[in-house]
Order: sequence, then structure tokens, then C-alpha cells
Amino acid sequence: VCAAMGIDTVLTDLKECLARTSRNLTRNAKALVASSCQIGRRLGKISLESLGWGKRELPPPIARLDIRVVLVADCIFNPKLHTILAETLSLLLRKDTYALIAHQC
Repeated sequence: VCAAMGIDTVLTDLKECLARTSRNLTRNAKALVASSCQIGRRLGKISLESLGWGKRELPPPIARLDIRVVLVADCIFNPKLHTILAETLSLLLRKDTYALIAHQC
């Protein structure tokens, strides 16, 4: 949705999941382009990066980004992972960065 609105977007996942994420992105490419055209916007740049939670530092490709919004959706099924997600968010969030977390209880 962000990319369809013209916002440059970085999708993250575990290294071992990036191939599947890339396939899903490819499968949805036509819909993304159609959506952005429908609302009169250019498609934002989409990139994929590996990001494991609970590390002491962000990987260099992510650490260099000017992150404005972090969207977290459908990725906290196990309550034991909440703490390391929070630790990772604390590395990503800066003064003018927002996090939106979608979670179904």
C-alpha cells in the first residue's frame, strides 16, 4: 500500500524468508502498479532487506536509511517474541519516526 501511494518502501524479513517475500512481491507487482496509476501516483521504490530481531545493532543497509514510519503487521504470533521486537523497534525509531503495529488478539 505504501509503495502504491508513491512512498519508497523497505520490506524486511529473516534472511531465510527473503526469497519467498520476493516471490510474493513479484506476484503482486501488476496490482501495485495498477493501484498507483489509479490514484495518480508513481510507484514508490520497493526493496527487500534482511532483519533479524534482537540484535544489538541494525544491519548496515537498514542503519543507513532515513526511516519515517515502521509498519509491523502479522508478525508477532508468539508472545515470547514481543521483547525482542520492542528492542529492534527501539533501534529503528528516531525522534521523528512512528511505529504502527497491527496485531489481532
